Amino acid sequence: MRELIEQYKRGELSRQEMEKGIRAYWQSLEESDEQYRDFEGEAMWAYIMRHNKRQSHQRLYWIRYVTAAAAVLLFIAGGYYYFEHGKTDSSVHQAVNRQDIPPGHEGAVLTLSNGQQIVLDSANNGALATDGSIRVVKENGAIRYEGANGTVVYNDIQTALGRTWRVNLPDGSKAWLNAGSSIHYPLSFTGTERVVTISGECYFEVKHNTRMPFRVKLPSDAIVEDVGTAFNIKAYSGEPFSTTTVVEGEVLVRQGYQQVSLKSNEQAQINQSGALTNSAVNYLDETIAWKENRFRFRNAGLKQIFKETARWYDMEVQFQEEVPDTYTVSMSRDVPLSKLLQFIEQSGGVHFKIEGKQVIVTR
Repeated sequence: MRELIEQYKRGELSRQEMEKGIRAYWQSLEESDEQYRDFEGEAMWAYIMRHNKRQSHQRLYWIRYVTAAAAVLLFIAGGYYYFEHGKTDSSVHQAVNRQDIPPGHEGAVLTLSNGQQIVLDSANNGALATDGSIRVVKENGAIRYEGANGTVVYNDIQTALGRTWRVNLPDGSKAWLNAGSSIHYPLSFTGTERVVTISGECYFEVKHNTRMPFRVKLPSDAIVEDVGTAFNIKAYSGEPFSTTTVVEGEVLVRQGYQQVSLKSNEQAQINQSGALTNSAVNYLDETIAWKENRFRFRNAGLKQIFKETARWYDMEVQFQEEVPDTYTVSMSRDVPLSKLLQFIEQSGGVHFKIEGKQVIVTR
């Protein structure tokens, strides 16, 4: 795609040939990427329309539209951003060249029942410890357990900002922890229910068992009970509400005397006063983007975008001016912060400066 752009700029391709090349490239994406194509199309169009609105008093050459479209297409194919030479704002270069913040990565701290802590980031694969008669094993970026105890003991896993982790629970269920999250769970499930406690954000794929329901306790004392397969819970302290979103199957959400049943593409919210409401989810892919190691925002304000991304980059954001614009972003989380800021700044209406672990936002 980049060679296609260069050929057009050198005059070796006509406008019609360039259009045909872009259309062919777009259609060549695999069917499995259809959802990404739709999303990236929105991002491309939002970019073009923002430039058109902000520069309507100037003549907009067609090459700028091609470059905007190609930047998004290149991003889908390989996470590469193409910005036309000489058209990148100098403040973007200043932010990139002076300082940067790397992306987060897999890592967590495991706390055994005796209080011993193990930093999983640096631990090698294999047996890490024995908790009672149960072996704790690290394998391919996750924790699993071997054996059984006569008594029930609990472990905790906590991810710092800029860290994620996956846990294979004793019953075969799986839990993914986003940055700044924790899970408290037994090393073996006994009795009539399986109960874990979380804070932050966790995605669950539950091994269903009607005779022993799987229940998740939230900091608000709400309980989410699995009746299906996969769901996401977001319950960070300090947030105005917690959310439970069903990806597949069905769950029950209880808060005091209130209860709602949710199916796929539905979400429940509990606000700080304990009120429970539910609604349909317009864009499920945005909710679970973090689990797929991506950022996805549709027409989102910067404060919302930075609330999510700040946990991943372990940074603080200072708004020196209000920025009323909204932005559509979809990109891998494996890029340094400067790349995210570049993408947003190229969309217009905002400038960034990185100072240590802080991002300064101005118009």
